[in-house]
Amino acid sequence: FVWQKMSAGVVVKALSLVPEKETASVIDGLSPGEQDVLMKYIYRGMENGESCNQLLRWHAVLTEKAGMGCIMRALSEKQRV
Repeated sequence: FVWQKMSAGVVVKALSLVPEKETASVIDGLSPGEQDVLMKYIYRGMENGESCNQLLRWHAVLTEKAGMGCIMRALSEKQRV
């Protein structure tokens, strides 16, 4: 589980470095499967208490783009990130 925390930390750090105005274009460049994985990392980061303000911004934009199904798939998937 150590590698999962480390990889989640790297993803959260990368997301926090993306300027707010570029969030939507980054998400637009992802496939639906990649959007689902991103949602998993967002939840993992919030679970760890890392950069919650930025992660909530990403969550809002991702939910707008990918829909509620993205949330359901991220929460119901047995494989964690």
